[in-house]
Amino acid sequence: MKEVLIVLPVINEKQNLDKIILPLLKYLKNKGGILCIDDNSNDGTDKMFVELCKNNNNVHYIRNPKRIGLGNAYKMAAEFAINNGYEWMQQMDADLSHRVDDLPRFDEVRDKSDLIIGSRYVKGGNILNWPLTRRILSRGGSLYAKIILGCRVNDLTGGFNRTKTEVLKNIGFSSIQSRGYAFQIELKYRAYKKGYKLTEVPITFTDRTLGKTKMNKSIVLEAIYKVWWMKFNI
Repeated sequence: MKEVLIVLPVINEKQNLDKIILPLLKYLKNKGGILCIDDNSNDGTDKMFVELCKNNNNVHYIRNPKRIGLGNAYKMAAEFAINNGYEWMQQMDADLSHRVDDLPRFDEVRDKSDLIIGSRYVKGGNILNWPLTRRILSRGGSLYAKIILGCRVNDLTGGFNRTKTEVLKNIGFSSIQSRGYAFQIELKYRAYKKGYKLTEVPITFTDRTLGKTKMNKSIVLEAIYKVWWMKFNI
């Protein structure tokens, strides 16, 4: 079984992908692969990955003809990871907000975990260059979900996570309903309710310097109401 599939969902992130792919390949060596799920970018991401896939047999690329959203992209990635014999699926943002240098922290706890959460809100975790409004929104969102769901995870909204593919199968990943960032909450809560071991490791989150954020009002509203749906339906 291959160890880990690093999944990068993207929309027009070529400038950042140019900076992250080589460090990821260096980190992986022979222990896994990279999968880019492209939601119909128009910045040349497709041409970039055609060349990468030619030169690296552990780099994979799926381009969606229309935008399907973050949650659906990760569901596609989970199916790919399971069908291709990976032990773990690693979620990671392609905008450089998640650091390749933090990936070894996930490795350190893999033998005693089922789902590993890169956490901004445990001792040693940090956020750089975010305005106060984003800090309040993120920290408040995680606290809101934690209180309502009674889930002992400090960073429920974070997207830097590593999940065993066995867990993805057993929690019914294909039935996850959340499409935006609420997907991160629902994934963790489903694993928590099944009794799996969730471990938080500290990471440093850095705000993007290139490209545009995909956060919008509809994503925030989904996360607010979906938490209540999860409480009574999972």
